Amino acid sequence: MVARALLLVLLLSACSKGGAPAPGAAQLAFQHDEAFLHAYKELLPDEMKCYDPLAVIAMRPGQTWSFAWPEHPEGRIRRATNGRGFNEDAETAVEKRGLRILVSGDSHTEGVVSNEESFPNVLERFLRAAGRAQAEVLNAGVGYTGPHCYLGMLRKHLDLAPDLFIATLFSGNDFMDDLRVAYLQGLPGEPQPDEAYYAPLREAEAAWPTPCWQGVNQAYRFKRFPVEAARALDAVEGSFADIQDLCSERGIRLLVVVLPTKYDVDLTEQRAEFARLAEHLGLTAEEMGMNERLAGELIARLKGRGVACLDATPTLRSEKEPAYWRRDHHLSSRGHLKLAELLLERVEEFLPPR
Repeated sequence: MVARALLLVLLLSACSKGGAPAPGAAQLAFQHDEAFLHAYKELLPDEMKCYDPLAVIAMRPGQTWSFAWPEHPEGRIRRATNGRGFNEDAETAVEKRGLRILVSGDSHTEGVVSNEESFPNVLERFLRAAGRAQAEVLNAGVGYTGPHCYLGMLRKHLDLAPDLFIATLFSGNDFMDDLRVAYLQGLPGEPQPDEAYYAPLREAEAAWPTPCWQGVNQAYRFKRFPVEAARALDAVEGSFADIQDLCSERGIRLLVVVLPTKYDVDLTEQRAEFARLAEHLGLTAEEMGMNERLAGELIARLKGRGVACLDATPTLRSEKEPAYWRRDHHLSSRGHLKLAELLLERVEEFLPPR
């Protein structure tokens, strides 16, 4: 037991670089061992991410990088992480100077945009312009993660004492991600797909990799194994219930944001491509709507628990311009801006008068 605890502390230290403190007893009880971390997702050596026993996957601290992106107005995206592994250019002090919001989510929150364009950073500027001069909105988004990981990210940074925690669910694959966690934690009855399942999926990944992994793969999985949709919904609800309990215990307000897929909102973009992919995988229009239906059912369940929810689907669907990149179907810089505008209206409801 001592050796396991030491290994977990070393893993956490490697992913914190002096940022988050060493875990206490409660965190140690929650932590995941190395076998779990690798089974959840296999990370490549050159990834800007690392395993973390609390958050499962975290951004490597203190990194800077950039890459060409033709759709971006500047043709390039510039990224950085601070000493905490947040998607922030500036360092994060433990001491609060004013309102502090911690935002967790997957790659859509992390952002396929420059740091200053991500919706947490845009929201921070909006709040400051609205009179909350010391407002701080921290982007703790990490690709490949789901709601169970968002709970871990909150646990990892409890020392920051956020006033509000925003957990951002992406309807296109977060249900599969938490179902994977449930199976790793012992949920029985995991299906074992055969070649008849994998062959068309491999062909789809080769021909349409982006839409396949940003929502269609999940719809395909739940068509082929219908019992898993309910299991995934239960798993995600369980993660958010745990987040709700932790927030209540620590006096943190909670807002769950539901982010839809490109397919569900950009109704004039790449529809022929989606249609060919759906036909190849044998998915009807109703089956392609699985992700949106699951999101709607989750919102109903969470509201029944008293959890505040913000569904971004109607707003993003009403936009005249696409909210997602064509290249990889992640939220675009315009989409991040629109989401920040929507959040500003809702976040003000949680905050004390100025």
